[in-house]
Amino acid sequence: MLSDPAHRFKVRKNAEQLNLTGVCIFHPLFNMVYVEGASKFIRNYKRLMLHRIDWTDPARARGAEEVEIDNNDDEAGPPERANNSTVATGEDGVPQVVSLENNRCDLVWEGQLRERAFNNFKPKTCPNDSAAREVLGTKIAGYWDQAKNFKPEDEELF
Repeated sequence: MLSDPAHRFKVRKNAEQLNLTGVCIFHPLFNMVYVEGASKFIRNYKRLMLHRIDWTDPARARGAEEVEIDNNDDEAGPPERANNSTVATGEDGVPQVVSLENNRCDLVWEGQLRERAFNNFKPKTCPNDSAAREVLGTKIAGYWDQAKNFKPEDEELF
């Protein structure tokens, strides 16, 4: 899930910087990122999404506490986070703690299309499946069903 604001920013900003077009759909069950662009930029974005971003790492709290610089090198180092979670705002505006432990990014489909379906990269919130299909349009609405029915391969072989 892209409940962490730092992850949302990285997904959107890198797509814009790489001149990719597409959409990022925020759904209550899962999120889908659809991008179009030049093969070199797609390759860079794919590497970012699948390998470079740690989806289980929450964003640092901004402005929550003051930072003191201590010149003593005898200490163990920076304190570790107690858990992998982030705070998201619910529908009623009340902050909710969301666990990031099971977050992951999977590549569902990759290939070439004849023409682009989007003019720019834009994030969209869709409360249900029909709204997500409407955002994708008639030509690529099938990708929503494919992403929804996707089952990741088991990494352990018995």
